[in-house]
Parts: sequence; structure tokens; C-alpha cells
Amino acid sequence: MHYAGNYDKASLQLPSAYETHSQGYSRVTLVDHSVGSVHMGLGICKLDRGGTLDPHVHFYEEAFYILEGQVLGSIDGRNYQFGPGDYGIIQASVPHAWRGTGDQPARWLEMLSPQSDAEAPAFTPEEEAPPLARTTHSRIHQHAATVNNTLH
Repeated sequence: MHYAGNYDKASLQLPSAYETHSQGYSRVTLVDHSVGSVHMGLGICKLDRGGTLDPHVHFYEEAFYILEGQVLGSIDGRNYQFGPGDYGIIQASVPHAWRGTGDQPARWLEMLSPQSDAEAPAFTPEEEAPPLARTTHSRIHQHAATVNNTLH
């Protein structure tokens, strides 16, 4: 089986699990089990300027690629400023959150693996999206270099 589609920006909507845990967030699913995918899900996320997505965890890996805009990502307690062309992976059960920081909405491509019928995140109680002033790393690549140097 194969599947091909066309992305329509108008189809972005707020997932129900995020209603009380985000501001200015929307998502569209492009690929999942409904179109024949067995192992992964693919979608596009959008976060409005100043929008937030509260800290949460998933029970699957989440890879992302920033398409446009600027977003501050908090991953496992460390903050990173991401822009177009930046990418990364968030491993299962690692807390993360997002805040839109640019002059325009941020959009990113998101891949989830393995996909799950229960894709609702587990939100971290009593925490909020990362504050704007606490960026500790300008790019996730810097953290990867630090980890590699520590291991050798």
C-alpha cells in the first residue's frame, strides 16, 4: 500500500488533548494508521507568535524539522532557540515544551514513532512553557557536541 497527499494549511486545528495545555497551537496529521502507516505518524504543527505548548511527555519518539518561524524548545529542562532548518529528536518519556518567539508563527514537520492509537500526551503538572529569557543553548547541535565530548 502507498499513500500520497497534499497539505492544506486550512486543515490545522487544535487537538482536543491540548485544549487546556496550549495557546495558539494547532496541528494537522498527514500520515498515520488511517492511511496505512504501521510504524510512524507524520504531521505539521503550528505555534502562533507568543503561543505556548505546556511541558509534556509522549510514549514514543518525536522528531521535528523547523519549516518557518522561531520557537523556543525546552527539552529535558534545557532551552534551545530553533529556527528554519533546525531539527532534532525527543526520545520517549523526555519532558518538553514549546514557545513561539519570532515575529511570525512557527511551523514544523513532526514525525512520531512508533505511532500509537493513544497519541495524547501526558502533561507535566504545575509547569508552564519555557520563559523567554532562559535560553541556554542557541542550537541543539551544541548540546550534541557536548554529549559527544563527554562520552569520549
